[in-house]
Amino acid sequence: MQNVGAQAREVVEKYGNDIGAHPVGTGAFRLAEWKRSSRIVLARNENFRELYFDAEPPPDDSLSQQLYAEMKGKRIPQLDRVEVSIIEESQPRWLAFLNNELDWINLPYEFKNMAIPGEKLAPWLTKRGVRYIPTVEPVVTYLYFNMKDPVWGGYTPDKIALRRAISLAYNNAEEISLIRNGTAIEARSPIPPGVLGYDEKFTTGKTYDPAKAKALLDMFGFVDRDGDGWRDMPDGSPLTLVYATGPSQLERLFLVLWKKNLDSVGIRMEPLIEKWPDLRKKSKLGKLQSWGLAWGADYPDGAAPIAARPTTGASSCRSSTSSTRAPRGFRQEKSAPESTRRCRASSSFTLRGSSTCTGCTTIWSSLGCWAGASILSSMRDTNTSTSI
Repeated sequence: MQNVGAQAREVVEKYGNDIGAHPVGTGAFRLAEWKRSSRIVLARNENFRELYFDAEPPPDDSLSQQLYAEMKGKRIPQLDRVEVSIIEESQPRWLAFLNNELDWINLPYEFKNMAIPGEKLAPWLTKRGVRYIPTVEPVVTYLYFNMKDPVWGGYTPDKIALRRAISLAYNNAEEISLIRNGTAIEARSPIPPGVLGYDEKFTTGKTYDPAKAKALLDMFGFVDRDGDGWRDMPDGSPLTLVYATGPSQLERLFLVLWKKNLDSVGIRMEPLIEKWPDLRKKSKLGKLQSWGLAWGADYPDGAAPIAARPTTGASSCRSSTSSTRAPRGFRQEKSAPESTRRCRASSSFTLRGSSTCTGCTTIWSSLGCWAGASILSSMRDTNTSTSI
């Protein structure tokens, strides 16, 4: 998804196409170090404006009230340094947090029952000084189709029916229960709760209907013409969806679910497994048939997920909107002064909340789920551990 922001002319002229690696802004932190696919370091912006913490915590939320009391009136930022490690696989990410190598983590879905059984922090984590703070994170996730692709692109009725059939063949309930471990609800709109324009009464109707998917495919001539068990194009050429994804274990789970659902309606699927930066390059060049991406509501305007702008191509998106229950604020209490603290976090390109659907204009063909991700964090004295 695209947005527009002002850039300093002299910075653009100096860095040209590499300007993305040299951000200039007025935020609380500046980019101090960036090793692609490995590490990001943010340092306090000494010229940041004078700003003090303020909030309006819900009166019935005791934990939010406690955090507000702790932070009220303190000047922002409270940290001198933020270190982000890119750890693609779930298990090493989780182990790094347990080994005190990280202060903050997006809790992998597969460890949710271990960390927060019954939606409450496990006693063994409580003893370690970990704090669990649930919240809701509005995120839109979607699978886009390249509208310039000769098989899946186009706006004729048969191509629209083909993409619609894909949406109807996908089982959101299985994604929620088997992959996201129950941390999601099915989306009925491309706009998530908490974002301007969300209407809780709006619904698109039934989203999983394999019988209807098969009927649509039959109606428009996408049938098995050579007896090999797979559907073909109306002209007899093969019908294959090339599903782009990454190599992580979590992405493999999504791949398996997509394969299972498409098999059930007779559509052949071939995986294209590459690292996220490589897939992004191909996406910008219009060389992908489809790709699953996401948009995090970095600003609360519902127009953003609906009106993305095209660059190299266009896409029709099968959307799932994430409303993330995020245990945010796993925190270890230390006596160190605020000025000596730092926060070290893990991030993963499998959690692409800030990724962009470059080269896509979004045309919602179906909706998926509001998905969840648990966030755990802890703060420690900078002198207690070395850099990641």
